[in-house]
Amino acid sequence: MAARSRSKLRAARSRSRLRASTSGLTLIELLLAVAIAGLLLGVVYALYHTVTAAVSGRRVRDDELGRAGRAIETISQDFAALFPGPAEDCNIRLNAAEGADPNRSEMAFCTFRLPGGETDPRWLEVCRVTYRVDSEDVLLCVRRPLAGPGAEAEETNDLVAGVSGFRVSLYDGAEWKAEWGDSAEKNTPLAARVELEMRRGPRTFRTEMLIPAGGVFTSRLERAVASP
Repeated sequence: MAARSRSKLRAARSRSRLRASTSGLTLIELLLAVAIAGLLLGVVYALYHTVTAAVSGRRVRDDELGRAGRAIETISQDFAALFPGPAEDCNIRLNAAEGADPNRSEMAFCTFRLPGGETDPRWLEVCRVTYRVDSEDVLLCVRRPLAGPGAEAEETNDLVAGVSGFRVSLYDGAEWKAEWGDSAEKNTPLAARVELEMRRGPRTFRTEMLIPAGGVFTSRLERAVASP
């Protein structure tokens, strides 16, 4: 009888240890599952954050390059229709901005433009355009018609903001020049090299373009303009 009681007691203790062991393993498994789930969530979050940052950075870069491209396209269209007329207003001038900052050029010349929305070349007008960066780091295009009802009225357009560098050099057939003034104003440059630089935090965006003066008009048109 005593032996049977001891046997039952040992069996009960064994079942108790088994239940305790089973309960402990379940808790460990639960903790491991929680740890693995947390690790996976961390990996997924890190991956999502990396992809989001990359996409956002790409979008910002594309936007900045797009705006820079549109600004240079405007300069290119004007320079391609360069008009070196006989009047002093049509002298081509290129120099450093106020304060002699070599990183910021200021260029002024005459060009042919169609008024907004017009496509008929008979409406072409001669304009004096000036490209410069203002004190708020905005690249400006100042347009002034030289004839017609809007003559002498200036129109200022903001091309792109956050400009840290706007460098222009003109090619005379022998060398590139960062200045084009009194001694060369009767000559016409063959090409322009425009460098536009913008900085956004730690990022720097640079765009450079070589613009041939392919639309320069000949002296035949100058004589026509000078004739009564």
